[in-house]
Amino acid sequence: MPDTQDVSLGVILTIILMVAYFGFVAMGAFAPAVLAKPVLSGGTVNWAFAYGLFVIVLGVVLTGIYVLAVNRADARLSGK
Repeated sequence: MPDTQDVSLGVILTIILMVAYFGFVAMGAFAPAVLAKPVLSGGTVNWAFAYGLFVIVLGVVLTGIYVLAVNRADARLSGK
């Protein structure tokens, strides 16, 4: 049975990722010109690519944070 602290951490991290993801979708829907601009003047990488990559990396980082926190709590409970 998951601990309520683990569940609340999971919910918080999920909300953070959802805000980032739906912010990306909203910008694509309502401000596509902003996402089409290059990150660096004269560069080929636009903000859509950078933001999309950020969302992916954020998902991996938040997953790592959750796994680390839950594993530490599990180890503490099992006495390891």
